[in-house]
Amino acid sequence: MSILQTISPATGARGTQMTVTITGDAYTEDMNVSFGPGIVVMAVRVGPGDGVAEVDIIILEQAPVGSHNVSVTTATHSGFQPGGFTVT
Repeated sequence: MSILQTISPATGARGTQMTVTITGDAYTEDMNVSFGPGIVVMAVRVGPGDGVAEVDIIILEQAPVGSHNVSVTTATHSGFQPGGFTVT
């Protein structure tokens, strides 16, 4: 299984705060998640199990509209999904 399989929802509007669920493998509480410029990750919660994480984000008003790359990094694994999240 890949460390980054799905992102849901995969779209968000500028100026909003939302929770995004990502699925994959080997998630840990100390993992780093990035949605690219203009998107601030506020919190990451792992569970249930190590294959699901909820990520609280804020999409800033100045976030670039369009596709953003999403990356996940743990102490032992990393994953990358080009264009995995879209800002509207």
